[in-house]
Amino acid sequence: MALLQVRNFPDDLYEKLAQMAKKDNRSITQETICILGRAVGAEEYGEENTFSPYLVKVEDTPMTKAQRNRQRRLQVLAEIEALNLHLPEGAQTPEEMIREDRDR
Repeated sequence: MALLQVRNFPDDLYEKLAQMAKKDNRSITQETICILGRAVGAEEYGEENTFSPYLVKVEDTPMTKAQRNRQRRLQVLAEIEALNLHLPEGAQTPEEMIREDRDR
């Protein structure tokens, strides 16, 4: 991925960006990517994000951090289930691998 560096970034704008990131439970970098993505019309970085589940904006209703984290976990699990992945015939399940590792 490319690296973007911005010089002479206004302090007041940075503070607003930091507040937005905190509200959306994102890093400043993640918030910046979402804002710039929406600004240039790159839908994969906007509200309906397919780039990363960690960049998806949560609803604007008041939520606790635990509620936002739970919402994101449920979304990631739903995306994983939608992939409809299956283990090959005869492959060990993750549970079996963990048990085998514990028994060593």
